[in-house]
Amino acid sequence: THLEEEMITVLITECDIGNELIGSSLTWFTCQNCEENSVGLFQNSQCIDCTNIDGITCHGSQNVIISYNYWMSTKETSNTIISNFCPTGYCCQDIDGCNYTKSIHDASGLCAYGRDANVPLCGSCLDGYSEVFGSSTCQKCETNNYSLLTVPICLAFVFVLVFIILDSPP
Repeated sequence: THLEEEMITVLITECDIGNELIGSSLTWFTCQNCEENSVGLFQNSQCIDCTNIDGITCHGSQNVIISYNYWMSTKETSNTIISNFCPTGYCCQDIDGCNYTKSIHDASGLCAYGRDANVPLCGSCLDGYSEVFGSSTCQKCETNNYSLLTVPICLAFVFVLVFIILDSPP
């Protein structure tokens, strides 16, 4: 038997974010920009179809706009996007939408001021911030206001003292 030696050239290209790896033949691969209504958020992955994902609009490449009051997260292992409507005042507060790609390095643009984008639905305040009583707003904790409790505590003490004095038997 005679074995022939055959040389096969395989070119594997690494694709940047916003592109997908396309095989045009058995031995050649190339990168292609993700088209409108799809997006590529991870290196060397396939484009994600955004047409049936509520709360986001994909403009091709890596351009994703999150709708007002929506939250978005990605999973690189499964190359998926998760999007959900948020409680009022928690997530994207830009009426024109929030640019996910521009906010990757500054996640503050994905949530309302002071909210943590790494928590699903921006559900908690950032470290050093606290939720304002009776609202969804997070504000920076500069000082504590424990001294404000002295007035209600003193009034309660006086009330209990008056109640004991007036209720005591003659």
